[in-house]
Amino acid sequence: MPNGTWEKFIKYKDLEYAMNGNYKIKSYKLEGERKYRAFYIINDSNKTLGTISYHSSSGMISGGTTHYNYYIIENNTLIKTGRLPIHNKEKYIAHQLEFSNDLKTHFEDCDALMTKLNEIETDYSIDGVVQDTSFIFNFFFKPIYIKNCN
Repeated sequence: MPNGTWEKFIKYKDLEYAMNGNYKIKSYKLEGERKYRAFYIINDSNKTLGTISYHSSSGMISGGTTHYNYYIIENNTLIKTGRLPIHNKEKYIAHQLEFSNDLKTHFEDCDALMTKLNEIETDYSIDGVVQDTSFIFNFFFKPIYIKNCN
């Protein structure tokens, strides 16, 4: 709205999806769960990739922790979930590579997503070898919706 703002609060169960520019949020009631959840949607095809990041406080002294989770959903059934732990470097790198491999396994038919992943990996590679796996966070910091999946 020109010269103003508009807010509306709704429950996840009442939200099918919402678009804001290049970002899409969609809610799901996954099989076997009581509550609806909402995710940033990276793509929507026969399988869906959803991401969410959130901050939790753990104690008064600590500043808390930011969590980065991803979900691969097919027909409202969660077929794969993963988390990127940021406090343990060894696990951190292994989980980032797992995320990349999950994308290649579950979304190989999504040319636009594979192109995006390849472009990002190339930016972080030297002679074809990925030097820094932090490129994965592009999917969490900028969860831009990809419309053109097969």
